[in-house]
Amino acid sequence: MSVDADITAFLQRLGWHKAMREAMAGDASSRVYTRLRAQDGGTAILVQAPVEGSPHPAFRRIAAWLTAQGLSTPEVYGHDDVAGLMLLEDFGPGGVDVLTADGAREAELYGLACDVLGAVARAEAPVGLTEMTPEGMADMAAPLFEAIPDQGRAAALKATFDARAPEVFGALFEGTPVVALRDYHAANLVYLPERAGVRALGLLDFQDAVLAPVGYDLASLVDDVRRVVPGDLRGELIGRHAAELGWDEGALARQVDLLSLQRNLRVLGLFQRFGGRYAAFVPRCRALIEACANSPAGAPLRGVCLKALEALSPVERVAP
Repeated sequence: MSVDADITAFLQRLGWHKAMREAMAGDASSRVYTRLRAQDGGTAILVQAPVEGSPHPAFRRIAAWLTAQGLSTPEVYGHDDVAGLMLLEDFGPGGVDVLTADGAREAELYGLACDVLGAVARAEAPVGLTEMTPEGMADMAAPLFEAIPDQGRAAALKATFDARAPEVFGALFEGTPVVALRDYHAANLVYLPERAGVRALGLLDFQDAVLAPVGYDLASLVDDVRRVVPGDLRGELIGRHAAELGWDEGALARQVDLLSLQRNLRVLGLFQRFGGRYAAFVPRCRALIEACANSPAGAPLRGVCLKALEALSPVERVAP
């Protein structure tokens, strides 16, 4: 059976085969998203993923856990893992990124996003999650060195980084790890004003959840490569999360700086590889790396990180 035939049969079983289909912007994965519009005005999201290594079972498992914590995830209307298909509730286009474009409700909605992280961090983790390690976090920076044109220079820089990074990142693991959703930023959060409390924030991307150091998702939120979070708001959110979890604010700030550095080294390497529309985020990503490398927390890796930035080639930008 062809892909189109699989989709038609799947939608027919769920009563959505007559709906209009609208292609949606994808992400940096192999998943394909389509918004369905039924004749009665109802909408749903069709997600296609490669059958081998499909993230759909993990999505459903983590969604069930998040829902049990009183949080909002899209309802799963149906799935066919053999065909790599899943039909989800449509939270709509009103993402946090859209609603805060004028800054009017920025602090309020980012505070809500921070409260969701508090609920996730305080919850007992589901069984079976992979736990990050200092060595694994160092390995995650590999795409950055792969993106350096002079691979001889890249190898020398990577050797220096690999010799230092596991010990530096080891300081992040002194506390109990918490669940991290991995891609926790404004574009993956949807405001649902009809819901109360932390349920008013819809979560979209969490299938890659892991056990990670406290602050991993907070670093993703406050040092978002796609939009600038003002420095004063960044500090307020770190203080808010520290208070929620009983952490010293300064200690969490240093932790977030180091986690941001680790995350964005990887992100920059991937964006260098992808090019195209991702090139628009490269300057912001580089600026975040420079800022965190120049912070006290990033000092042990400052030299090798800044040299790696110097060794990268500019990426081509394309019109949106």
